[in-house]
Amino acid sequence: MRIEVMSLTTEALTMIELDAAIAPTPMLRHYIEVVRQGVSDAPAEAAEHAHALLLKLEHLLHQQQAEPATAEASQDYLAPWLTLAEPARAAA
Repeated sequence: MRIEVMSLTTEALTMIELDAAIAPTPMLRHYIEVVRQGVSDAPAEAAEHAHALLLKLEHLLHQQQAEPATAEASQDYLAPWLTLAEPARAAA
C-alpha cells in the first residue's frame, strides 16, 4: 500500500504513525519520504507533527536494521582460550 498525500494533515500523519508501528522497512522508508516531501507545504500544526513523526519513523527504521558484526564483537562470544584464525591460514 502506497500513500500519496496532496498535503499533509494531522489526520494523514496519524494514519501513517499508526501503520508505521507494524510496517516493514521498505514501507517505513516510503513513509519517511512522503513526510519529508510534504512537510514544506503543510500547515504549521501539521508541520510540527510531521517533524516529530520523522524522528519516530527514523527511530523505527533504525531498530529494524541489523548492525554489521565486527571481528572484535565476534570475539566476545568465543571462549577466552579460542581465537579466530586468519582466513588465509585457515584454508592452508
